Parts: sequence; C-alpha cells; structure tokens
Amino acid sequence: MGLREKRIIKAFQNELYPKIEEQIFKAANFDVLISIAWDTLQEDRFSHLYNDTFVKVYFQPLIDGLKAINIDELGGELLRKGLRKIVIENSKNESNPENAISFEEGVLKIDHSPVINADAIESRTKRIIALLEDNLERFSEADENLNGTSVDFSKNKNAFSFEEFNEAITITKYNDDQTTIVIPELINNKKVTKLAPYSFQEMNLEKVILPKTLLSIGKQALDGNKLTHINLPEGLVEVGEDAFYGNQLKTLTLPNSLVVIGDGAFSRNTISILTLSENMIEIPNYCFSNSGITEVKLPLNLKKIGESAFTGNNLAFLNIPRGVDSIGPQAFSESNKLKKVSMPIIFKERIENIFFRSEINNISFEYPGTGLVNRREEDQIKDGSKNEQPKINLSQLHNQSVALTFERQDHFQEIVEDLDWSCDMLEGTVTYGEHVFRMQVLGTYSEKEQSWLWAWANKQSGIPEQFLEASLALKEMGVKYSIEDLTKPKIETENDPGHYFSSVANGVVVSSCYAPLNFKGIKVYVLLTSELVDAKEITEPALICSHFAKTTTRMKFGHKHALFSYLNQKGYKVQLSGNNILATKENDQILGIFDLKNRLLKASNSKIATNV
Repeated sequence: MGLREKRIIKAFQNELYPKIEEQIFKAANFDVLISIAWDTLQEDRFSHLYNDTFVKVYFQPLIDGLKAINIDELGGELLRKGLRKIVIENSKNESNPENAISFEEGVLKIDHSPVINADAIESRTKRIIALLEDNLERFSEADENLNGTSVDFSKNKNAFSFEEFNEAITITKYNDDQTTIVIPELINNKKVTKLAPYSFQEMNLEKVILPKTLLSIGKQALDGNKLTHINLPEGLVEVGEDAFYGNQLKTLTLPNSLVVIGDGAFSRNTISILTLSENMIEIPNYCFSNSGITEVKLPLNLKKIGESAFTGNNLAFLNIPRGVDSIGPQAFSESNKLKKVSMPIIFKERIENIFFRSEINNISFEYPGTGLVNRREEDQIKDGSKNEQPKINLSQLHNQSVALTFERQDHFQEIVEDLDWSCDMLEGTVTYGEHVFRMQVLGTYSEKEQSWLWAWANKQSGIPEQFLEASLALKEMGVKYSIEDLTKPKIETENDPGHYFSSVANGVVVSSCYAPLNFKGIKVYVLLTSELVDAKEITEPALICSHFAKTTTRMKFGHKHALFSYLNQKGYKVQLSGNNILATKENDQILGIFDLKNRLLKASNSKIATNV
C-alpha cells in the first residue's frame, strides 16, 4: 500500500468514520464491538474512490441491515444478545455477497473488496438481514447456554424421553427442570421430527429453541408454559390442538410450510403482532382467541375463519379478504378496539353474530371480485336488480372517497408537519420523525417524461409483492369494470394524476392516508396506514359541514355523490329530499343543498338550513 493510499484511508478513518460509527451504534441500539482491518481495505489504482465505495460496500448495507432487524423490541433484544462483534476486512478480494458476508458464533463478518461491485448495496443489505434473521436467536440463546441456564442434551442424555420410528425421532417427554432448553436436531444420528402430545406441557419453560428438522408439534405439546417468543422453523407442517395454549407469546410468525393447525393452537397468549402463512386457507376455531392481538394481515388465499378464531383481541383495523366465504359464529367477538373493518358484502346480515359484543365505528363492504367499499346500497339494488353487477366508473370511485381522503390528509399533515421522512421499501414502512407508517406503493409520476406508471407494472422497482397489493386491487377492478386508466400500465399525461388515483385507492383498500415521496424528479405515491391518523376523525356535525365545503374548493368532483358517500362513512342515515340531501344520526341532522347541476350551495346542521 503506497503512501498516498495510506493517507486517504487514514483521512477516512479519522474524519468520516467516527460519524459512521455513531450511525452503526444507533442502528444497532447498542455499542457493538467493531473491528476493521483498515490496512486490508485497498485496491490498486482505486484509492480515489474510497470515500464513496467504503460507504457503499461496508457501512450502508450494515446500517440498513441493523435497522431492519432493530425495527421492533423483539429484534432489538435478539440483536443485543446475539450480535457479539462486527468484523470488516478484505482478505480475499471477494465481491459476491453470498461468499463475502458471513455470521458465525455471533460474529458478523464483511470480507469484501472495497471497490468491486460497490453499487450492489441492496444485495449486501439483503444478505446481512437474512443472516441475522436466520441465526440471531440461536446465537443469543447459545450465549445464555454458556451461563448454565439451559439444558445441554450432549451432557444430559436423560433430558428427553424419545421414540424411534422410520429413521426419525419423536420426543415424548421432557425430564429436566431447566426453564431454557435447546431441542436437538439429531438424537442417535437421527433427525428429531416430532414433539409428541403433552411432551412439554406445564414445565414452566421460558425459552425453547426448536430444531430446524421439526415437522410436527403435537396436541398441547407446549401448553401452559411461560414462553414469550417461539421461532417456528420453516419446514414445520403441523401444529396440534392447544399446542401453545396459555403461554405469553408477544409476537408470532407462522412459516409458509405450515399446513395443519389445530383448534385453539395459540389461544390465550399476549401476541401483539401476528404474521400468518401466505399459504393459509383456513383459520381454525379459537385458534388465536384471547391473545391480545393488535395487528394481523389475513392472507389473500384465506377461505375460512373458524368459530371464535379471534375473539377477545385488541385489533384496531381488520381487512377480511374478498375470497373468504365462511366465517364462524363470534369469530371476532369482544373486539372492543376495532375502529375500521373491510369485509365481503355476503356477511352483511351476520355482522351482529360475527362481531358479537364488539363496538365498530366503520364497517365497509366489498362486492365480489372488487375492492369497492362504502358504496350506497340503493345504487346497487334499483328496480329490484340486487344481483346485477353494478356499473362503476373512475369518477364514481373518486366521488365516494374524496371527502374522507382530504379529511385524513389534513390529519396526516398535522402529525408529520415538516418532519423529514425515510422510506424502507423492503420492510414496507415510511418514517416521519418517530412516527412509522405501514405502506402500499401505488405508482409513480415522472415530471420529465410526463407519465404515470402503476406500481404493479414497474418490473424494475424490486418492491416486494406484498407492498403492491393496493395497485393490484385497482388493476383487478379496472379489468372487471373496463376502467382503462386502472389497467393501462403507463399513462401519458401532463398533469400529475397521483393525488386523484390516491383518493380513489383510499376508497378501494383499507388505508388511512397517502403521501407523494419525491425521488430525484420522480414522485412515488404510497398509501399509509396509521392509528394516529384514524384516531383524529371528525365527528362534530358543524365540522363535517365546514370540512366538506372546504373540500369542494380543493379538487373537482361530483358534490352530491361525494357528500352522500361522506355522510354514509360517518354513520349517518342519508336520504334524498328533492334535489337535496338530508342526513340524520341520533339527534344530529345535516342538510346539503344543491343547485340544478348538483353543485353544493350549502351544507349545514343548523335548524334554519334544515327548514329551508
């Protein structure tokens, strides 16, 4: 290494690295040990690029990867326990992330060329995230094992009773009193594939690491313990009845391999966030009852929800996929924190049964094959034609959602004000200051090209498909009802249609608001979901009237249809009175007065306006 190169690296180490190190500590949320072999980070004739490539190759992927893991309390805890050291070096001039980045025994090593393939930041970030997600828990538990707090099967051969069958092992009983255990992958050189019914029942277990070889967990196998977290391995096929009943699980992710789940399998826990298998088509009876769940995304392939499956939880938002054709009695009963529900209209007559003893302010119905919500029922059943497919155009979709959209946009602006934002496309989140919003990507508008591109048509974006569902829902509706602007991948237009399409989308899918994110001349429109925004709903009749009047000055739309829909969304009973609209809700009344072209003249809740 020449003198000039040494000086450049030394300058980076002294001037730039201290700030980078602070960012690493902040991303990890603790002062992790970092070892950098600076004298190896060199590439002949490329020293003039180091200030740029060092960041791209080593530090940006590392910071982004740590942030992705540390996004919640569980990830942060595992990171602190399992990540012991970070090593950065260049010992083999490797540029393939699969070979250059490793995580062994709690040491995350980035052994990568400082220059070659520098722009592949995303692939290195993904590699770091995958390694940490797959191994952090095992290393964190292994660290605790060193302190003698868990059973070691290699030292205590009597810890488990087991049976051998067809070259596989079924553990039938736990014989020790340690509360932290690692269940081995092999016993007598044969794979452990099954936990028998009742095998670990009521053993006061606090932590259990399951083997990657596990295929089946039997009835009540881990019932009545004190587990706060469980990592179900990919490859697990069956979880039996009441298998984890009465634990203290805080988060839960079901692997895509899981096919069979017994009744009450995860009942009576303390789960906050539940992630279901994408392949799940049925949720059994009592499966997640009384578990404190605050957030769940039901898979699109879901067909059946069993009796009392989610009774007694803390869900605030619920979107039941349009493919669900069976919901059992009291499936979501005693859900007193529910604020907003979207569900297929076939269940409209069973609301009181499905949501027994629940208080819901806003229930929207989807018509089969569409994402259409909050539609005026009278529009669908004129002249007794209730079973006919409704005629829908883009203008109608916009009218039905525009007023509520602008209300929520105002609330959104009050929350974020002038805060800086950051976007994580891999995690599907947008962050303003300390506020994190879940997102769906709708589309992009290029001022230079004067064109709109739907997110589902952008094959180069690399955005995970689960964050494109909103744009796909609009496309599906466009196909069914021949709405060209929703099915055409790219639209040439001088005027940015992003606000218009975002308003339409807010009436089609469950979302709180939207945001246009600027990326170098490209506006990326994203739909956002947040309890903070929904909690600010306008309820006072006078404020409803003034807000709608203000909305008429902000965008062109059909006033009469829009007010009708807006008042329906607010829970009013709405009637046509001549050319006017009269809406009632308990003791409140709102009157909308229109001219012959259905333009708003006045919206008021006063007695004078009502008499007029």
